[in-house]
Amino acid sequence: MASLLELAWTTNTSARRADVLEAAVEAAAGLAADGFALIWLLSGERLVLRAAAGHLRHVHSGLRTDFQPGEGLAGAAAQVRELLVVDEPATDPRTRQSAFLLAEEVRGFVGAPLVASYALEGVLGVFSRRAGWPDAATREALAGLAARAALALESARLFADSERRRRAADGLAAVGQALTQSLDPAEVAHLIADSVLALLEARDVVVYQLDPSSGDLVSMAFAGEGAAGFRHPVVLPPGAGVSGRAVAERKPIVTTDVLGDPRFTHPAEHRARLERAGYSAAVAAPLLVAGEPIGALGAASVRGRVFDDEARALLEAFADQAAVALHSARLFAAERQARAEAQALERRFHDLVHGVDAVLTEIETPSRRVLFINGRVQPLLGYTVEQWMREPDFWRAHIHPEDRERALAVNEAGIASGGDFVHEYRMVTGDGRTVWIRDSVTVAPERLHSLKVDVTARKRTEALLAGESEVLTLIAAGEPLPRVLDALCRVIDAQDDDMLCAVQLVEDGRLRSLVGPGLPEAYARATDGATVGPASAACGTAAYRRQPVIAEDIAVDPLWDADRAAALAHGLRACWAVPVLDVAGLPLAIVAVYCRTARGPRADERVLMSRAARLAGIAIERARAEQALRASEQQYRTLITNIPDVVWLTDSAGRTVFVSPHVQRVGGYTAEELYRAGPGAWFGRVHPDDLPMVQKHFVALFGGPGRTFDLEYRLQHKDGRWIWIHDRAVTTYEAQGVTYAYGIYTDITDRKRAEEIRALLLNQVITVQEEERRRIARELHDETAQSLASLLLGLSALRESRTLKGARSAAAELHQVATRALAEVRRLAGGLRPSALDDLGLPDAVTRYAAEFGQMRGLAIEVDTSGLGAGRMPPAVETALYRIMQEALSNVARHAGARHARVQLDRFGAMVSMVVSDDGAGFDPDRPPAPATAAHGLGIHTMRERALVLNGTLTIQSAPGRGTRVSVEIPVSEGRP
Repeated sequence: MASLLELAWTTNTSARRADVLEAAVEAAAGLAADGFALIWLLSGERLVLRAAAGHLRHVHSGLRTDFQPGEGLAGAAAQVRELLVVDEPATDPRTRQSAFLLAEEVRGFVGAPLVASYALEGVLGVFSRRAGWPDAATREALAGLAARAALALESARLFADSERRRRAADGLAAVGQALTQSLDPAEVAHLIADSVLALLEARDVVVYQLDPSSGDLVSMAFAGEGAAGFRHPVVLPPGAGVSGRAVAERKPIVTTDVLGDPRFTHPAEHRARLERAGYSAAVAAPLLVAGEPIGALGAASVRGRVFDDEARALLEAFADQAAVALHSARLFAAERQARAEAQALERRFHDLVHGVDAVLTEIETPSRRVLFINGRVQPLLGYTVEQWMREPDFWRAHIHPEDRERALAVNEAGIASGGDFVHEYRMVTGDGRTVWIRDSVTVAPERLHSLKVDVTARKRTEALLAGESEVLTLIAAGEPLPRVLDALCRVIDAQDDDMLCAVQLVEDGRLRSLVGPGLPEAYARATDGATVGPASAACGTAAYRRQPVIAEDIAVDPLWDADRAAALAHGLRACWAVPVLDVAGLPLAIVAVYCRTARGPRADERVLMSRAARLAGIAIERARAEQALRASEQQYRTLITNIPDVVWLTDSAGRTVFVSPHVQRVGGYTAEELYRAGPGAWFGRVHPDDLPMVQKHFVALFGGPGRTFDLEYRLQHKDGRWIWIHDRAVTTYEAQGVTYAYGIYTDITDRKRAEEIRALLLNQVITVQEEERRRIARELHDETAQSLASLLLGLSALRESRTLKGARSAAAELHQVATRALAEVRRLAGGLRPSALDDLGLPDAVTRYAAEFGQMRGLAIEVDTSGLGAGRMPPAVETALYRIMQEALSNVARHAGARHARVQLDRFGAMVSMVVSDDGAGFDPDRPPAPATAAHGLGIHTMRERALVLNGTLTIQSAPGRGTRVSVEIPVSEGRP
């Protein structure tokens, strides 16, 4: 009987399969008469020996420890699924170990299949050396023992499966759950290091503990590739390295150059190891408990990896959990040993019944009357034993209303099935609290035995971890900030019926209510826009002080003088506010927890608030970062859309991956057309003479880092004409094994045409100069030289003249010759530069030329120079305007077919303008002009070049049938003649 009670105690208090096996096999061995007991558990398709108790008379070797169902006596019991009793088992044909049984003088065998609620768990085999064993009572006891052991083993297995699923949960929530369950500091440290390594994608992660006596940081866990390069443990003197600096400053430290950053000092040996490891970026966070460091968490990576604010925040969150977990592990290490020793002394029935932290009840099945209940009912549920036993249906009445129907249905179904069952539900305690109960019910004839365990803490932890996982998932998915924070508040609210969580953003010195699903809407509206100040309730004061503010009783707290009435009117009696700070220490938001009862937070609730603030900070920082990224992307998109050049992205095969919208303006093709065309969209449009050069440089661009691509070549426009572009690659990068190149090209057709025209103009100028020189030389030779020769001959004749009359006649002829020569010289000079421009100035020269040109070409030309004023302009400006006017009127006469033209000159301060307009045929200025040659097509370009030489501009406005307007503006110095 004692063994059975011990088994009952073990199965109800321990979820470990080893404990259950030990208790069950010991109990079974106690029922064997001079024998022993074995337990085989089903593992896959085989029964494997897992436990043994009793005594053997001989030492045996080579015995089989596993069987298939149906093989051997154990397999036979598993196959028939009922109690198997065999007399003289050594001679039974099903036996596989006859020699062993004979040597041990076994006379009787009982095989009890361990069948639980869902499946076969294993087989309990009991061997006795007494003939005629077992009797009926022993059989019944063994059957009951097997049933209880099967249920306990199933519960242990289900519990183990639940643990594995929980440990398999994704991300930070799973890590946090595992941390809360581990009490081994080394195990916790290794778990943290492995988790941070995976989440941060770092190369190496190390967890340090602080030696209180020396202040050194001593490594206790290392994860990553570089562990082999360090001698463990790694010891850092106070303040050394990134982790030492983080501990010294009590805040996270991030660097992109761990060896070159002047903030850090490294011992020589440690520096050498860092160099060998090739570390570049590093991040470290102190492990703080109550503001005091107990260690550090650091991560490092090679060049190219940068730890951003999100990585820093994630590491800091891990550091917070690591600090709590390691601190708890230290505190509970001794306690765990003490608890183990205490549990070893409490294995007796009386201590089991009255000392176990559960409510044990025995119920009469037909009447549902409570026959027994232990004294733990009062501390766990707040009810006396007398209340529970005296009042009918006491248990039913105190199940939570939302769970009552389901719990009663499960209970009745379990009793009807006749098998043991377990279910979970909520109960309302004597003081009004709600607790979760795990009720393990064993069904016996006419009796129910119930073990009710308070699993509220586990349920809250599971809910908290699941909620944190959901919040982190929402953050990672980029959900809107209000939705993320609403989910966070609901996680906090679910931890206690008395708590209501809200989040307020800090904006321009005021609190803006963002979310608070449990708060009364009227109160949320009333507090929206509250000021931040030294006495502005709990939330405004927390934002002002940048530290938590606890108001245990709003009714008497002086910080609530101005806001007390509103809070009390909505039943709010306490408020705990925690600020969410950014990296600069400025408040981003306030996480507030309101309570309907006046009280302060417990230690676990303070940790809960800290975790909530940390998650809120991650969410807000992430939202701000995404907002900044969107703004940056919009700026980049605006830049790409508005610059006149074409930005492109292509792979090494020449396929266009991206091209900016201006590509249609430059080349005529839309971006979609270029995407569909593939590599031919580019190479297929390059001029045949330029294609080899372009392909050569394009291939070289992808040949290695640091290569450039900077070419000018011709590209065919969609309308068939050739345009010149200046194309250059900015950079190359690789993504998922594919190398890409960024580039930008500019339409330089106008520049190329201008260069060609400048060359033609220069050639024409040289040609004109030579022709002018030949003309002047010819005229000097044919006319002026002959006149001078005649003058010389006449002078010779005058010298030989013998009479005064002859001399006078010769002098008269010489005068005529000299007059003609002077006229020829003046004519030549006038042809080179109009004298009126120098003698009379620009207004009169333009007026005279327009009158002569109009009379010669039959064109009515109106000249208005009244806006020039009386002063002269620099000669270069007057000459340029005069020549542009000549060329413009020449174009009117040759091409416009106009009847009237107008020349208007004005001066506005330091700018002189001239407009030449006509009423002729006009033309389309946007139509690409025909290529210019030395023979034609240089007029407009000549005028534009004359203006550009003097930093001026020339614009042409025209349309078919609407005439033409040529405008020139040239800057002149104010007051300069």
